[in-house]
Amino acid sequence: MNTKMSKMWMQSAAIAAAAVLVFAGVPAARAERYESAGGDAPGADRAIGGGGHRYRAPLPPEAGAPAGRPSGGASRGGADVRICQSLTALVPSTREVGRNGREYRGVWALTAAAHPTLWFYIPYAVTSDEPAEFVLFDDRRRIIYRKQDIVLSNEPGIVGISIPESTPELEVGRMYRWNFQTRCGGEIVFVEGWIQRAELDSEITAEIDRARPLEQAAIYAENGIWHDALTLLGNLRRDDPDNLDVLEAWMELLEVLDLGEDEEEIVLTPITPAE
Repeated sequence: MNTKMSKMWMQSAAIAAAAVLVFAGVPAARAERYESAGGDAPGADRAIGGGGHRYRAPLPPEAGAPAGRPSGGASRGGADVRICQSLTALVPSTREVGRNGREYRGVWALTAAAHPTLWFYIPYAVTSDEPAEFVLFDDRRRIIYRKQDIVLSNEPGIVGISIPESTPELEVGRMYRWNFQTRCGGEIVFVEGWIQRAELDSEITAEIDRARPLEQAAIYAENGIWHDALTLLGNLRRDDPDNLDVLEAWMELLEVLDLGEDEEEIVLTPITPAE
């Protein structure tokens, strides 16, 4: 754990000695169809837990990670700009170069779930007068799911938006685009990216079925399945916010993201159910 994260740990723990999270008995298996990204791939081979198990970023599609927007912004200046820009999708992003030679941010991650949950940090209140909206599209730009009238009473907050069981299952290997938007300072602020469903092989699935929730998160992270690892830890944080083992795992997983000066605020923000 780096110096900054260690400081955050000490600030959040009410005891003198921090608990050490060890994922015991987690196999070094990978999803059959997805190899780990190597070299300088952002987020590759990042530690999660004292047992040495790591989030291994999967290789992106052949055309590169699709373009997205991991953090918000505003088109005009003023006191609200800094807050508006802090709207953040809790998804890894990479620096990509398009065919035209221009750089862009690739925002893409895997799930093994047919109905996954996506997570967002909102640094301001979202009221019923100006609610947030989440939309999921397929690769033909058809709307698969839309959730409107999202309200966040706590400020700031982290919310998980779950795709309901009534929605058609995400197809393995297919790309889906998501968009989450709010109003900030009188303007629309949004983040967007892509999610793709992967199929885990039977050995990994069996290990997950036998494991405890924290161990399951480590297995997903080891195999590059970002959304499922984050959802397990997010739900544990929501249900048991004072659990130091869960907090440490949550902090270490979020180290993968380039959160900049908002890192401490985001990592320690409580999980807030969306209304």
